[in-house]
Amino acid sequence: MIVILNSDKYSAIRNIMIIQKNFLRFGQIAINKGFVTEEQLKEVLSEQIANDPHIRLRPRRLVGDIFLEKGWMNYQQIQAVLAEIFGDNE
Repeated sequence: MIVILNSDKYSAIRNIMIIQKNFLRFGQIAINKGFVTEEQLKEVLSEQIANDPHIRLRPRRLVGDIFLEKGWMNYQQIQAVLAEIFGDNE
């Protein structure tokens, strides 16, 4: 079965896929830079996609925001990771 999406639906799906890819990249880059551990990333990702129905109704929280709230990363570290993701290496 072939499903043809109109351009609006296709764009929305493509944007969601890009955002999800960047969530995973954010965590991996933060680990590579030594800002967080793999265990911390796993905890944050679990919290982000918690099965609590009340949490699922809210918009998904950004990985960087959760790291910041937990005190595991600071603003400068988050900015360094985002700069690497989006190619802003000033």
